[in-house]
Amino acid sequence: MPKMGKEAVPELKLEQRPELEQFSREELKTIPRSAHGKILKNQAAWWGYADIAEAAVKGYRDYVEKVFSGGAEGNKK
Repeated sequence: MPKMGKEAVPELKLEQRPELEQFSREELKTIPRSAHGKILKNQAAWWGYADIAEAAVKGYRDYVEKVFSGGAEGNKK
C-alpha cells in the first residue's frame, strides 16, 4: 500500500548554514578596509540563499503532504 499523508513526505535535510568564522584582531588589521563590506555582503548573500533553500524544501514537503492527504491538488485526478 502506498504511503499516505505525512508518511509520503520525503525527509530532505539541508546542510548547516554556512557561517563565517570570527576574525581575530590581527586578521582584521591585515584585511583592507574596503574588503570588510565585501565580506559582509557575501555573508548576507549566503544567508539569503539558505533562506530560499529552506523555503523551497518546506514548500515541496507541504505540497507532497497535501497531495497524499487528499488535499485540493490530490483530488484533481
